[in-house]
Amino acid sequence: MAAVARTLKVDVTSDVLCPFCYLGVKQLQAATKTYNTSHPTAPVALDIKFHAYPLSPDLTDAPRDRAEHMAKKFGAERVKAMEPFWKERFGPYGIERNPGGKVASSHLSHRLTSYAGKHAPASQLPLEMDLFDMYHARGIEPSNRAELSRLAVKNGVFPTEEAAAAFLDSTDEDADVRSAYSLARRRGIDGVPFFIFNDKFATSGAVGEDEFGEILDTVVKN
Repeated sequence: MAAVARTLKVDVTSDVLCPFCYLGVKQLQAATKTYNTSHPTAPVALDIKFHAYPLSPDLTDAPRDRAEHMAKKFGAERVKAMEPFWKERFGPYGIERNPGGKVASSHLSHRLTSYAGKHAPASQLPLEMDLFDMYHARGIEPSNRAELSRLAVKNGVFPTEEAAAAFLDSTDEDADVRSAYSLARRRGIDGVPFFIFNDKFATSGAVGEDEFGEILDTVVKN
């Protein structure tokens, strides 16, 4: 008889624009798999909920060249120097990062994620992972209404792309997402990803599978 997994609540403050957020969630998922392999009689399951953070509030819905944007923000040489780092970090998770493509505000993506969390909670995590992939691997800006609508239907958030598009064209979830931005600031969160486990244990950044494994062990014991 298989052991019943203990569910751990994980609140993740993040932004789809953030590569460390994508990497951090992947690391946590991998660490959980490793933890469960080494604890077959006391496995854990993660109940992950995403919360919005405005990593680049200066961006608008209008797409712009991502490489040019990053070079202007961080410097072309620094951006170029970081590419081997990202290739090394993302490679083990089967992610081929696309440094090109378009960039835009992630506010629409946050609204869709917020809606999913309330109306289709089981779909929020796979939706968010698809949004990460959309931007970081496929180079599609997170304000792309057609792609957001497609992913919303794919993940069961809306029954049709027309319904998803109508939501994106509305102001639904706008106030709640902006409240989430303010809440993150009040909590002193000034960088993402930021993880809170069972409302008691917190860590920031893509800390690695080993450290996430240690955190899981601490959470389970407390």
